[in-house]
Amino acid sequence: LAKGFSGIRPSVVDLLVSMLNEGVQPVVRSRGSLGASGDLAPLAHMALVLIGEGEARVDGERLPGDEALQAVGLEPVTLASKEGLALINGTQLTVGLAALFVVDAERTVEAADAAGALATEVTMGTTANCDPAIHDVRPHPGQQESAAAIRRLTAGSTVLESHKDCERVQDAYSIRCLPQVHGAVRDAISHLREAVEVELNSVTDNPLVFPAGAVDERAPGTDVAAVVSAGNFHGEPLALRLDYAAGALTELAAISERRTDRMLNPDVQESYLPPFLTERSGLRSGYMIAQYTAAALLNECRSLGRPSIDSTPVSGGQEDHVSMSGQSALNARTVAENVATIVGVELLCGSQAAEFLGDGLELGTGTGAVRDAIRSVVPPLDEDRRLDGELETAADLVRFGAIRAAIADAGLSD
Repeated sequence: LAKGFSGIRPSVVDLLVSMLNEGVQPVVRSRGSLGASGDLAPLAHMALVLIGEGEARVDGERLPGDEALQAVGLEPVTLASKEGLALINGTQLTVGLAALFVVDAERTVEAADAAGALATEVTMGTTANCDPAIHDVRPHPGQQESAAAIRRLTAGSTVLESHKDCERVQDAYSIRCLPQVHGAVRDAISHLREAVEVELNSVTDNPLVFPAGAVDERAPGTDVAAVVSAGNFHGEPLALRLDYAAGALTELAAISERRTDRMLNPDVQESYLPPFLTERSGLRSGYMIAQYTAAALLNECRSLGRPSIDSTPVSGGQEDHVSMSGQSALNARTVAENVATIVGVELLCGSQAAEFLGDGLELGTGTGAVRDAIRSVVPPLDEDRRLDGELETAADLVRFGAIRAAIADAGLSD
């Protein structure tokens, strides 16, 4: 709106900014957008508060729109021509959710690298698969970044050194192919970030208003502005990448869950680890049900589908192709929440497995710091107990950047 092509007065934009600064949060219905002709229905709920209608939260209290504005000393505005369209005919719901998803997904990939590095150590894997020479001959940026992260995190590990000459030829794919899978996820999120950065700085309503002579609709030299009907409200540039990135993050969850299984499963885990990471398994469940939770969340992520490949014509056939970008953004949000929990489960299991390492074996500088971050809020599992709150706590460490902070505090930021 501030770019000046939307036919809206600065005073309306100023009211939006004041609402943000004063903590007036419009109550916005999440469904109703088709991702074309803008995120119409949700943005209408946002804009209602500007005119003193709808609802908003102020200091946690849900109030009618006029009372919400009054509570912080603001007055509603009377909209002029074109201003209603400017407020509702854009991609703000989609791009807002997409921006949050990018930040959450980037934190989750970093935490997954840490969880995977820890799992590599406690399953007696090797980090030879992260040697720079391997990734220099297939130089995908994300792959190189994840491989470098594993090397940094496990630096100084005596666990890795303790079995350097063992008879195992190679690790399972969930360990050996970690840089390739995590790296591909990183690249997918980066691709979405590019689109979000463009979209956040774009004009996406309709029609657009251009100065005289700026477009072919008016002859050069005339003093009449051009009002042009076009399609910048169409969410396809975001919808396709949101679905791609959500699918990529689901793959991150899939490989994380497989590493969790390798730490718990008595058929494949290392001999020094007790089944399900608990003494007296059979009488105790250990982390068995935590893996159930990860598997259930992974199934939900896989079931969400790809809204962007669907289009239901509306508006009497005038709007005959839509992007469904709003639903893509909502699905991506669900995926991000689920995957943070799945990675949190892997971190819990990796930290528990580390409890059984032999005397004198030390984790790497980074993985040790991550284990300590987990242990600062979740004690070792000595007896069966409720795990639901601990799963949420571990997920929050992923979601809110505490794993990233622990790595940075250890002096290992890239």
